[in-house]
Amino acid sequence: DYRYIGIGLDADSAGFILSSDAVETLRDHFTWSLEKSVFSEWLASFFADSTSDHLVLGSERDDILSVAEFTEALEGCTGLIKPGYVKFSLIPSPPSSTGGTYSLGFNRMTRDIDDNAMAVILSLMKEEVVTVQRMPELLDHPDLLCTLFNHQALEFVD
Repeated sequence: DYRYIGIGLDADSAGFILSSDAVETLRDHFTWSLEKSVFSEWLASFFADSTSDHLVLGSERDDILSVAEFTEALEGCTGLIKPGYVKFSLIPSPPSSTGGTYSLGFNRMTRDIDDNAMAVILSLMKEEVVTVQRMPELLDHPDLLCTLFNHQALEFVD
């Protein structure tokens, strides 16, 4: 939320001529920002911009499911699939991050995930149907998968 307001500029900086001190101040701020975990989150969401004209980025379904409803539906359906127009991106989180090992980008949003969810996410990234029978680990990540479903990044297959 930093806004550059020109603190420390002098008469030599007038007319869009920046002094070397002003350039260093800006460089330091950018370097500081790029080292924060929020940069990884932004990068993951940027690369996960959907190609669908019908999907409002970041929007939820009209009928969102609770985790319990989602789990029940998952157990009763043939499987889950990531539609081709949805992009996932995985960016390693910086060591100072406490949220997870990776930032998962989807539909211009992010979610922190850890190594335990990696196999599930990698399977879904293949855009093939993933079933509970073939991958029981789906049931180990109901919160994550429910969030992805409710934000239109996954679909049930019957």
